[in-house]
Amino acid sequence: MKKRKRKYLVFLGAGSSIPLGFPGSVQLVKDFVTGLRRLNAVDKETMLEKIKKLKRSIVTNKFDYDSESLYSCLEGYSSPAQYAEQMGPFACSLCKIQPVSKVRSDPISIMLRSLFEEFLITRYYKEDPFLKLNIKSMYNRFFSKISGIKDWKSSEPDWESSTFDIFTTNFDYVLETYSDQVNKSLFKGYRIVENDRIIFTPKEYDKTLAPLRLYKLHGSVELSLLADSNVVAHLPPGIPGTSYKGEKISSKVMIYGIQKNIIAEPYFDLLSIFKKRLSKSKNCFVVGYSFRDPWITQIFIDVLKSAPRKIKFIGEKESTKIPKIPLLDKAIIPASRTLEEFLELELSDKGV
Repeated sequence: MKKRKRKYLVFLGAGSSIPLGFPGSVQLVKDFVTGLRRLNAVDKETMLEKIKKLKRSIVTNKFDYDSESLYSCLEGYSSPAQYAEQMGPFACSLCKIQPVSKVRSDPISIMLRSLFEEFLITRYYKEDPFLKLNIKSMYNRFFSKISGIKDWKSSEPDWESSTFDIFTTNFDYVLETYSDQVNKSLFKGYRIVENDRIIFTPKEYDKTLAPLRLYKLHGSVELSLLADSNVVAHLPPGIPGTSYKGEKISSKVMIYGIQKNIIAEPYFDLLSIFKKRLSKSKNCFVVGYSFRDPWITQIFIDVLKSAPRKIKFIGEKESTKIPKIPLLDKAIIPASRTLEEFLELELSDKGV
């Protein structure tokens, strides 16, 4: 008889990749501004002054000054009319006071947006051999520990009896790298056809025998949208504005900033699957997630209303929105303040 596998649901935020040397959303902005200051460019001071004004606007309006907020502003100032329309009728009605259609695209914001996109991609995609070893070591420990393996510090997970549904808002290539390092298949919800073009196939999650099933709720560095509307999977990541096999790369396939058109393929499907998996999960772990995405947070709330449960959380609750939401605060039980503590990692094991 076929052995029934035990299923584990894991939700990974930025805090899960910080021990490996990847920046969180706040640190990414700091690193970007530091890089700008080192530039030897004619427009450097103008760009830095623009960043200061954007920061002042973001903080004044009580938003977190992180990569998402900054990119939202850069994206909006790059094409004001287009993005005001996407924000809905209320925003458009407000804009009638000062018609946004008359607001011209800001060339400095366009320049900064392009630099930020390239910076984001280079920071979240790394091919360092020592990083690969650290990824293998860290996630072997993590998956082994949460699945109850006794010798979890020096073992691989029991792939014969366990499957892992991994939902993440991270753009990085950590889980893909891990699957390569342990030589285990990983299903990502799409198939590659001719010329690296992909077809999204989320219905195949339930059919796959892969022990690792990855759901990238906000997209991935490897996916690019071409000018002909095809999506391609290609590494190293393509930079928007460059060409790939004769077609211009329009954008990365990421939900970022004010791009959150969640009914677009494949995000609607992935969020629906997440709600389904969460409602049935008996073993759920959340790592380093801030609960700042309203769509994802609402899914947690809806599921907890209908099926109360305990969710193990690795991270600092006070730095998230959890304490402000009573239902989440009650259901989410701290397991450790950091992933390093949870896995008993030494400082020498961290990052690269």
